[in-house]
This record gives sequence, structure tokens and C-alpha cells, in this order.
Amino acid sequence: MAIPDDRHDAFYLDALAGQLIMREYNEYTNVMLFAQEKSGSHHVHQLLQRALGLSDHPTGFNRKNTYLYYPRVLATKFLNRNTISRSHSHNSDDITKMIRNLGLRPLVLTRNLLDALVSRRDHVLRTEPGDDISSEKEWLRFLQGSKEYQLDYVIEKFATLHIEFYASWEAYSGDALYITWDDMVSDPVGLVAHVAEWLGLEVIENVEKITEMIKSAGGCNFNKGVAGRGREEFNERQIAEIMRRADILGCTDEDFLGVRDE
Repeated sequence: MAIPDDRHDAFYLDALAGQLIMREYNEYTNVMLFAQEKSGSHHVHQLLQRALGLSDHPTGFNRKNTYLYYPRVLATKFLNRNTISRSHSHNSDDITKMIRNLGLRPLVLTRNLLDALVSRRDHVLRTEPGDDISSEKEWLRFLQGSKEYQLDYVIEKFATLHIEFYASWEAYSGDALYITWDDMVSDPVGLVAHVAEWLGLEVIENVEKITEMIKSAGGCNFNKGVAGRGREEFNERQIAEIMRRADILGCTDEDFLGVRDE
């Protein structure tokens, strides 16, 4: 993890001990982008990294993993540079301790639930069996099913996960900046400026050019659909089921749920 030589011993001792009560501060800005799945997190991550001159630092167990692994989170305090890390982790007591004790700056990225679930269906249709559907037989059944079957499947498997993510970060009591997929799509320049002001950093590159470069390069699951598409794709029965699950979890935010009337 490229830990500077003069910090090796301290880092390894702290990582091995797993001491969430330890406190490590420095003059650098270490950003944690906590993102709801299918919220455009890869795009936002790249946009902020380039526009604000941040160094990408994965904090999962391996590079592809997007859930926090404590030694890699701790490493941000030993790299001596401004960093940004991306995670899909729900908030928890341990994550709150990491944020507070390591002086991390949490950005929380969300997307309205109906749009996110439709995007999840799109993602499954574009990919092979993997994280979304691990069984090839189940994946083939999904591909061959009707749109209604596919959306029912997505509700059953992913709706509660998205709601729990939102609810966990809504309950976070620390200093965090909350941003949305709609912010990124409607005004990327304003979004970056808002984040930069909150972090006390400067925007060092043209945001519009970076946005176009990211889109043209490919590799980002950037959904080009308009906001509110989810409300059109789900039928009344399905929306009622999503709202039932949200109600059980105490989630009533109509903007997040995607049901606010225009």
C-alpha cells in the first residue's frame, strides 16, 4: 500500500491491532464517497478525483471490492496526500468510529429508489452471472422472463438493500455532505463546486471537459435515462410493494423513494 518508510511500524501495529479507538490526523484531506449502488458512484468518483486533484485509494479487501477493509482505510492517514475512496458500505457504529477517529470526510451519494432499481435491471441485462445474480440458471431465467418478472425480481432482491443504505446514512449524526445522482446529471459544475467548498479545496480542472472525457472513455455504468424513469417502468402493484418495504423500514422521504408529485 506504499506506506512511507518512516511510518511503517506505526501503521502495521495499528492495523494488526484493529484499534478503532486510535486517532490519526494529518493535514491532508481523505474523502470517503459512500454511495448507494446504481447511483453513478464510479462517475462521481472519477469526476471529483480529477477535478479536485485527489489520489484514488481503494479501501476494500481487494481492488474490486467496495466494502470497507479497516487496514486500507487506516492507510489513508499514512499516504501523505489528499485521497478519495469509494464504498457501498451502509453506516454502522464501527464505520462512524473510523470516520471520526481518522478524520475522514464522508460524502453520501444517493439516487431515487425507483430509478436505481430500474438501473439495476439494466445492469443485470448487460452483464453475465456475477455479483447481481451468481447462479447461471437463475440469470438465464431472468433474461428470458418478462419485464414484469425482471422488475419483480429486482424488487425482491435489491429494494430492501437500497432502502437500508439510505436509512443508515440518514441516521448518521456526524458532519457529512449529501449529494444525489440528479445533482450530477443536472449540474456537474455546481456539484463539484459545492463539494470543493465543503472540503476546503480548489477546483483545478474544467469540470465539463472531465465529464465528457469520462463518458467518452466508457467503463462507467452511467445511465443516460432521464430522472423519473423508474416511476414509468414499475406498475402500481410493484410501486405499492416497494412502498410497503420502505414503510417497514421507516423510510418516508418521497424524493428518495421517487414518488414525489411534480
